[in-house]
Amino acid sequence: MAFTRLTGKSAYKRFPSAGTIAAGSSAQFDENGEVVIAATNKQNVGVNIAAATASTDAHLDIIDVGSIWRCNTFTGTYAATYIGQQVDIAAGLTVTLGTTTNNDCTVVGGDVAGQAYVDIVFNQGGLSKTVVGLE
Repeated sequence: MAFTRLTGKSAYKRFPSAGTIAAGSSAQFDENGEVVIAATNKQNVGVNIAAATASTDAHLDIIDVGSIWRCNTFTGTYAATYIGQQVDIAAGLTVTLGTTTNNDCTVVGGDVAGQAYVDIVFNQGGLSKTVVGLE
């Protein structure tokens, strides 16, 4: 699973899926109100907790303000100098260190010695009330 929650309160909600979405991938809404991955310059709404297809609903853990997420798929070599830098997410699964086209997330930590993960905060946190209708 690419993204897993480390901190923050989980809140789950289902949405129609526009296509195949792998478990653990970050997801956004498309123009039809369906959940997609890898949409350019769209807010990341949540992390899909189970694989979904166009014929099933995506089951998202909604991103909240300040929650920390661990990603075990990333490009580049993680170094502590990345802490505080904004980076992108590719294909909903991969943090791309050194790429700042969309500024999807901010690096807050990682595994320098083993290069096994990076920890991030999504830059569009706090969507639960304004976008996805949670109470």
